[in-house]
Amino acid sequence: SDILRKPAFDSKEFDLLIQESIAGLESQRSEPNAMGSLAMALALDTYPKGDVRAARTLDESIAALKAVKLDQVKQFHSGFYGVSNSEFALVGDFDSAASQAQIGQLFNDWKSPKPYARLKADPKNPKASVIQLEAPDKSNAFFVAGLPVPLQDTNPEFVPLQLANRVLGGGVKSRLFDRLRQKDGISYGAGSDLSVSNFDPSGMWVLFAIYAPQNLDKLKASVQEELVKFAKEGISAEELADAKKSILEERKITRAQDGALAAGHVAQTFANRTMAYTEKFDAQIQASTLAEVNAAIRKTLDPAKFLYVYAGDFAKAAKK
Repeated sequence: SDILRKPAFDSKEFDLLIQESIAGLESQRSEPNAMGSLAMALALDTYPKGDVRAARTLDESIAALKAVKLDQVKQFHSGFYGVSNSEFALVGDFDSAASQAQIGQLFNDWKSPKPYARLKADPKNPKASVIQLEAPDKSNAFFVAGLPVPLQDTNPEFVPLQLANRVLGGGVKSRLFDRLRQKDGISYGAGSDLSVSNFDPSGMWVLFAIYAPQNLDKLKASVQEELVKFAKEGISAEELADAKKSILEERKITRAQDGALAAGHVAQTFANRTMAYTEKFDAQIQASTLAEVNAAIRKTLDPAKFLYVYAGDFAKAAKK
């Protein structure tokens, strides 16, 4: 309560935080991972400059940090902080009534100064393009590709596509990892992620890999071959069974961890859901058919619509 309601706002700590933040951003200028991720965020950005949701260049972020004053932070805290629209989750061995009473005593009178409105995530448009960035003197290169998808977790394709992503690159054993690491031996790590909102149709399918710069052409060819095959043929019954088993087991383990369970309760409360949604989601995973998964892949994944970004010391690799 003291930290939230009465922060010290120490000027020396504030200056140190600004310096550390700027140093962290400066260090990203030549890091392939940061360069590639930022390039993709900027290329797919749909928000106007000045919007808090808009992607910023490193220079813009650094300039904003240098311009901010401690008084502005204090004003923001006094003008926005409060618990009128908050969620609280407690997991463990405790007295529920006593805990609720204490929380109420500490926070019930701390009203939010302004009304709350959730920032909507606008859907991004696919950008079929290739970006190649030079990162001099870096031994590793980074690959990232993004495909915006108009998907929300209430869409019927959501669960089938989560299973599809597990097969493509979302699990320990996956198509991308097996091809790039095990078969071709050109990647130190590879995978994919399908991020989807509870509220807006603003999903994103992302592929990534770390590799040696001299293997750029091999990586491009292998990724394309796997994506085209995945989009055309889909997955097998065995892959679907493995994906179901691994996702359900992973979700079960997560629910056994107090921190993850508490965070899950907060997220569900925010979305006006309960653990009944979790139960329903698990049932949908188990009930998904091979036909549904492959139909969702054909409908959603188009290799020609991805934005492909490659960052590394390709100039030096070309000279070898």
